[in-house]
Amino acid sequence: MRLHGTLGVAEQSLPAHDDRTVGDVIDIELAAARTALTALDAAASDLADDPVGAAEAYAEALRAAEQLDAWDADRRVDIALEALGAETDRARPLSTLSVGQRYRVRLACLLGADHDFLLLDEPTNHLDADGLDFLTRALRAHRGGVVIVSHDRALLSDAATAILDLDPSKDGRARVYGGGFAAYREGREAEWERWVAEHERERAEHARLTQDLSEAQNRLVSGWRPPKGTGKHQRATRAPALVRSVHRRRDELERHAVTVPEPPLRFRMPELPARPSVTLVRAEDVRVAGRLEEPVTLVLESGDRLLITGPNGTGKSSLLGVLAGSLEPTGGEVRRARAARIELLAQESSLVSALSARELFERRLERLRREGGWGSGDVPRCRRSDCSGPRMPRSPSPRCRWASSAGSTSHSPLRPGRICCCSTSRRTTSPSRSSTS
Repeated sequence: MRLHGTLGVAEQSLPAHDDRTVGDVIDIELAAARTALTALDAAASDLADDPVGAAEAYAEALRAAEQLDAWDADRRVDIALEALGAETDRARPLSTLSVGQRYRVRLACLLGADHDFLLLDEPTNHLDADGLDFLTRALRAHRGGVVIVSHDRALLSDAATAILDLDPSKDGRARVYGGGFAAYREGREAEWERWVAEHERERAEHARLTQDLSEAQNRLVSGWRPPKGTGKHQRATRAPALVRSVHRRRDELERHAVTVPEPPLRFRMPELPARPSVTLVRAEDVRVAGRLEEPVTLVLESGDRLLITGPNGTGKSSLLGVLAGSLEPTGGEVRRARAARIELLAQESSLVSALSARELFERRLERLRREGGWGSGDVPRCRRSDCSGPRMPRSPSPRCRWASSAGSTSHSPLRPGRICCCSTSRRTTSPSRSSTS
């Protein structure tokens, strides 16, 4: 792979401890522009001393500075810092900024540097609505190339001209869809439907041939000789013909093996039935000094879906912490239903745990038991003789199958829509449908 020009990269993660200042980050991203201006100043000085010999070097230095628009680089960064709501004090240490503020500083520097090529991993993280609008305009106006990894459908719809899809495909190859995000969704859905249909056709044909083979084998066992009392020639054995029939059907079955892989799972939200008129959380005039200055009053009943909006720094995350009980308000009161289980998915995850997914799940169940939210008798268990672990919801596993219409199971049946903790892969009896980005 060869790179021509400058490259700007925004990864998802940032170092937890960073001794640099905002100005240091700006200087790093504008290094090419600063170098071009320094070279131009040196070439101008040489041109004054030797107008003939230094003319070509000066022209080259001027071309490089113009290509980078180096004179305007600092102003572009300042505009991006303001538009994204990032810290503008260049002497401010990054260690004193929140994670979201550091993300916005880095993104502003990348946009202001006007790199030839941008690689952006989830660039909309920590952006409010105004910041997202600015990012979208900047990417659409960018003169160079841009590669984005994002789950933000608004950004993809407005800024992407082509989609590279790395999701599983029938032949195992990545797919490229032109025409933007809308064309991608349409093309991907059509291909997925063809994949499902072809897989089901092969399964049906394989089942038919399996049945034919079974019937031929049964005839070979029980019907190879006609009843007594028939003619001499009719009494001759029919075994050779039946054997040939069995071999022929076995060959057909082998030729029609299911070669189309099973389509992948589609995420589907579980059904969460609401309980009418049941209040789960009530907050009255809650405030958090320095973080949530304006008092907030709200009531959340079973089945409610509440969206909290507002610019960065207005206390949205703090309000979620107050509702979840992980942050104590400095004013007001929060009341929660006694049986309500409240979980908070924060912007930033804690440090990566060394525990496996199964171990984390079992710890979670144990915590629910201790809190009385889930009695030990309510925890579904795997029914394998060699497994005593819990069953996790939804996707069933080939190692923990449940009774089919034909009654075949790999071990004691589980209820449909459950997966055993001992499973090693996710599979379903029939793919569910939902759109993904």
